[in-house]
Amino acid sequence: MIKFLNQTSHILNGPHINLIIGVFLLFSVFSEIEGEIVDVLVSADIGIHHGIVAFGLIHVLSALAALTESLVLILERPKG
Repeated sequence: MIKFLNQTSHILNGPHINLIIGVFLLFSVFSEIEGEIVDVLVSADIGIHHGIVAFGLIHVLSALAALTESLVLILERPKG
């Protein structure tokens, strides 16, 4: 049981899950506010969905940072 929990924790804390969550959040919010972007910028009427955009963007950027760091480690490891 502990092995299963450790594996589940490892999977859920990985950058792939953060990337999926971030993309899902961005997609769902942008589908809601697609026609409002110009109006919001002009009127400065900021709602909760704009915070979700920022949260989704942070998830995507942190996941991409972790993925690129992993890629660099893989490419720089010694051969042999």
